[in-house]
Amino acid sequence: MGKRIAAWIGIGIIAVMYLLTIVAAVLARPETMGLFMASIVLTIMVPIILWSFLRMYELAHPQDGMSASEMRKINKRIKNGEKPEDIAKEIEEKYGDKK
Repeated sequence: MGKRIAAWIGIGIIAVMYLLTIVAAVLARPETMGLFMASIVLTIMVPIILWSFLRMYELAHPQDGMSASEMRKINKRIKNGEKPEDIAKEIEEKYGDKK
């Protein structure tokens, strides 16, 4: 859920920057070229910065349960014909009741 929120924030930042550039161009402002260049830079930098923040957060706060990549591997194993019961036993052994 946090990744989606961060993605929407990034989209909003980029959209506002381009909107300001368009408004400045329509009003024939002298700052238009600078805003356009800033928009191009932000289009590249905002996703990189958001990704790095999310990655640092994931590294600082590891999950107790199964990660998304592990779930994808399990789904692939099931699609390849492996018995779900066997996979369930492995999961139980690895992530069983940790009380």
